[in-house]
Amino acid sequence: MANHQLITRECESIADDVWTVLDVTGLPDGVALHHITIDELIHKNERLDMLVPLADALSPTPLTLATLDLITRHSSRLGVWADTSILPEQLDEVFNAEVRAKKAKTNAKQGIASIPDTFSPDLVVFYVPAFADGRAFSHATHLRQNGYTGEIRFAGEFGIDQLAYLKRTGVDSFVLPSEVSLDTVQAALNALPTAYSGKDADELPLFRS
Repeated sequence: MANHQLITRECESIADDVWTVLDVTGLPDGVALHHITIDELIHKNERLDMLVPLADALSPTPLTLATLDLITRHSSRLGVWADTSILPEQLDEVFNAEVRAKKAKTNAKQGIASIPDTFSPDLVVFYVPAFADGRAFSHATHLRQNGYTGEIRFAGEFGIDQLAYLKRTGVDSFVLPSEVSLDTVQAALNALPTAYSGKDADELPLFRS
């Protein structure tokens, strides 16, 4: 979208991000810089890096599974987006191999569809609907501490003064309003000292004596 920009944790501006979000009902503004419909996707000659709703993977139906399969066949990479209503247990159903296998086994006994084993998102976008909503911080930390090594991105109504904390939890990139300057982002990202290595969120004590 023209009113947003993508900036990495190293304070690099990505003018033309490669990820495109599937345009669906209820898609929040700012999840990704580019939108596309399923009809436009299947008629494209090139394969795109596509974002789909994580909710479709959590509650798969024959229709959503067929749609995911179609998108996968027309994509080079697949990512997901979710808002803060997602639960850590639900994230594990997609990103934790052991939990996912157990869920698939239970679903099979009940005749319920499961997402395919090949579904392995390279990007997760957490959309924050309100400034005071801090649940996505916990979601990013949860993924990193449980071994997720793909890209984590934040979009929505988070504050510039929260960037250093997001960086510490393991967030790689941020979708920000276009009017925010790189100098402002640089200052915010360096507001806290951090030992974050790039893949695992710091395991810090809740309290210090």
